[in-house]
Amino acid sequence: MFAAIHGLRPRRARSESRQPLRLLLGGIMMLVHIGQWEIAQRVHNAASCTSKTASTPTHLQGSLSKEKVGTQFSRAVVARLGQRPKS
Repeated sequence: MFAAIHGLRPRRARSESRQPLRLLLGGIMMLVHIGQWEIAQRVHNAASCTSKTASTPTHLQGSLSKEKVGTQFSRAVVARLGQRPKS
């Protein structure tokens, strides 16, 4: 129910592990569903700040393993917990 959605492009499913933001957004939806709005907002804000700073540029993702991409992104999100995205 809270999985990343690939839409009409199933071949993208194979590269999902290189796009950890999609997976994190599923987790945020789950937090909202179970009533953990404050935590969901904090994680969403941190993820937004991280994606805007492009901590793992798209051109590097092809050369990194899926574990390294996910680890870099995760660490960047955790480092930004408590921050709010600038408008």
